[in-house]
Amino acid sequence: MSPEMIAMLAIMTTNPLVDYQNSATYTKDIKPLFAKHCTMCHNKNVMPWADWTDYDKIFIARFKIRSRIWTQRNMPPGGGSITDKERDAIKEWIDKGAKK
Repeated sequence: MSPEMIAMLAIMTTNPLVDYQNSATYTKDIKPLFAKHCTMCHNKNVMPWADWTDYDKIFIARFKIRSRIWTQRNMPPGGGSITDKERDAIKEWIDKGAKK
């Protein structure tokens, strides 16, 4: 089994200790980060298949996004100006269910 598959299975496992009531939401917490770091390329005009202004597309691609931003750390290209705290926030949001 590939390391990516193992990581995906670990992420998909529900953790009973996670406080889902107080977790971040896309609208309140993550959308501003994507607007700041991602949507200059990931938008409906430049990359319509990877439009990170569209929650439904983000939700479908959430594990790939997590991998590229947090594990592989190759997004934004060249590291951009995204901070470790912002990377961690996106990872945590995905790990806790990627609530809208």
